[in-house]
Amino acid sequence: MSLLGLISGQEKDLLRKDWIELSFQGLGGVPAPGPVGHTTDGNHWCCPPQGVLKINTDTSLHSQSGEAGKGVVVIDSLGLVKHAWAVRKFPVSNISVPEAEEIQCALLQVQRNFYAAVEVQSDSSTVIALLIKGCCEDRDLGVILTDTLICLSVLFK
Repeated sequence: MSLLGLISGQEKDLLRKDWIELSFQGLGGVPAPGPVGHTTDGNHWCCPPQGVLKINTDTSLHSQSGEAGKGVVVIDSLGLVKHAWAVRKFPVSNISVPEAEEIQCALLQVQRNFYAAVEVQSDSSTVIALLIKGCCEDRDLGVILTDTLICLSVLFK
């Protein structure tokens, strides 16, 4: 049974049926694409420090169709992919909503898998700014951000 199949209640509703889980644990991990190292250069991806997992989230938008795809990838300090979740295509009116959902999904995976030390990385400056601000005018986005802030307060007391 997949990890997503084990998640119940609200978490299952959040992750919805459209998330596809890819697990690489049986393969011994798959090297992450791109440069591997522990540089602080903001232009290059780097592995997290020893004992820390890096969770990357990203959304892509096809401007002509208005459809988006989103994904979450968990990578260890050796640059090996441990888990990945993705949604291929879905209609979207506000790109910040799936970007916020990804961050929330990443935090739920932290909670579900009892990861002790994580670094969640997102390129959505809008969502990060709204999380820091703690409020949002958009109802749908506001609900996700509020849930994410609650999740953060529980996970990182």
